[in-house]
Amino acid sequence: MKKVLFIVIACLACATFTACAAPTDSALAAPGDGNPQKIIVEQAGTTQTPSINVSAEAEVTGTPDIAYITIGLSTTAKESAEAQRQNTEGMNAILDKVKAESVKDEDIQTIEYTTYPEYDYSRGKNSITGYTVRNRVSVKINDITLSGKIIDTASAAGSNDVSDIRFDIKDKEALLNTALKQAAELSRQRAAALASGGGLTLGKLLNLSYNDTQMPGSLYSMKGAVASDSIESERSTAVAPGIMTIRVTVNATYEVEN
Repeated sequence: MKKVLFIVIACLACATFTACAAPTDSALAAPGDGNPQKIIVEQAGTTQTPSINVSAEAEVTGTPDIAYITIGLSTTAKESAEAQRQNTEGMNAILDKVKAESVKDEDIQTIEYTTYPEYDYSRGKNSITGYTVRNRVSVKINDITLSGKIIDTASAAGSNDVSDIRFDIKDKEALLNTALKQAAELSRQRAAALASGGGLTLGKLLNLSYNDTQMPGSLYSMKGAVASDSIESERSTAVAPGIMTIRVTVNATYEVEN
């Protein structure tokens, strides 16, 4: 009986020794138990790829080939209905003349139509003396050489509000792409020079983006107007479209190696 008990105790001691000699990973990782801990670091998830960031700017210019002008008419009468009638007749006559200068219906867009009372504030009074109707349209001129003539035509037809002439380029996308290519190439050259200067080897492109540096919502601006005698006849109002510029900034991130 004593022999059997001894064997059982010996087996239990051996099992206990085996468990202590070969602890599990979870036991090793448990903090505060006084045992050496095994720390595994995931290199792939924590190591950042060495990289450099560069930016480059490029701009291209072009001659405007399209124009926008605002043509309007304000009429005042004692009664609102009469002011509206005069305005409708006047604007119809103006637009008929404008459309006769190769302007299509789809190139004319109403941008304002307002009716408001006129007040007499003299001698402490605040009485309505009449009503004013203001009607303004934006006219797209596809043949920019007709800009001055259309301005003169609208004025001669009775318009008392010709303003806000703007110029644009029909195919801005081509100019934008040219500017982007130039800026992207320049950013690569700068990245290569920066890497070489730092004793590094330029690697693959990791990120590439661009943004404009002009007014909000626009990629171009009009520089100083340059008068051109060839754009208008001597009898027309002189219109100078100037030069338009598309300017972009490219931001690039490249991988580098030691």
